[in-house]
Amino acid sequence: MRKENFAVAIMAFLSFYAGVLQELTLWESSRGQRWPEFGIVLLLSSISLTEELAVLCFYYVSCAIKQAYFNENKAQ
Repeated sequence: MRKENFAVAIMAFLSFYAGVLQELTLWESSRGQRWPEFGIVLLLSSISLTEELAVLCFYYVSCAIKQAYFNENKAQ
């Protein structure tokens, strides 16, 4: 995996993780509870993907899935 692709994968994971934590934090705060990870959510949210990077990440993941599918079919 090239360094650029690895960086995109890391950013996508961090953005996804931040989104999940943010949703859970909002859900818990609506129930009157606070999460100690709220600072982590804010930190990870600041690393969120731009639209161009999100499109690039989606393209890379879809290409990887397509390649894995074709390799599996070729092996059979």
